[in-house]
Amino acid sequence: MNMRGFSALKHVKTMGCLSQPEIYRILAMASQMKRRPNDFREVMKHKTLLMLFEKPSLRTRLSFETGTTQLGGHAIFYSVADSPLGKKENIHDTIKCASRFVDIMMARVNKREVIAELAEHANIPVINALDDWGHPCQILADFQTIQEKFSTKSLAGLTMTYMGDLDNNVTYDLARGAMLLGMNFKMAGPAESDFQFSPKALEECNALAEIGG
Repeated sequence: MNMRGFSALKHVKTMGCLSQPEIYRILAMASQMKRRPNDFREVMKHKTLLMLFEKPSLRTRLSFETGTTQLGGHAIFYSVADSPLGKKENIHDTIKCASRFVDIMMARVNKREVIAELAEHANIPVINALDDWGHPCQILADFQTIQEKFSTKSLAGLTMTYMGDLDNNVTYDLARGAMLLGMNFKMAGPAESDFQFSPKALEECNALAEIGG
C-alpha cells in the first residue's frame, strides 16, 4: 500500500484537515481496494484499531470492524457507556494509555472538543467517525460514489446541492470538502435559526475555497 504524501502522524478531524491531493489519494486508494480487495488483505497485519463509541451506530461499527478484519487487522469495540469518557478517567490519560496499546483510533462522539483533545494528546492517528462539527468518513464515501456515478476522477466544477437541516456535521463537512475540490456548493434549508449554517463554518469554507478554487 502506497502511503506517500501523508505525514507520519495524521489526524482526520474534519474534511478541512485534508488537502486536495490527500483527498484524491484516499479516493484513488479506496477505488483500488474496491476493485482488487485481495491486494490489501495484509496491509493492517498485526495492527489494532480502537473504536471508541460515545454515540452508537450499527453501520459505523460494522464498516470499521469488518474493514479492519478484511485488511488483516484487529478491531476493538469500546462503548463509553461502560466507562464515561472524561469522568472515570480524563481524556488525556485515556488517549495516552490507548496510544501504548493500539495503532490507530476512531472515535464517534457528541462534541468536537473530545476529538480535538484526543488528537492533541494522541501518539497514534485519530479518525473522527462523527462529532457535532464534522463527519469526514461519510463525506469521503460520498465523493467516491460521485466519482463512480459520473465516471470522473476530478470533481472540480461539479455543482452539489444540499437541502435540509444546514446546522449539522454532514452539511459542514460536505461544504468543506466541496470547497477543497473546487466544486460549487449550494444549500437550502428552513429559515429558523436552529437550522442555519454556522457562521464559523462559513468562514472556514470561504478560506478553503481560496485554496480549492
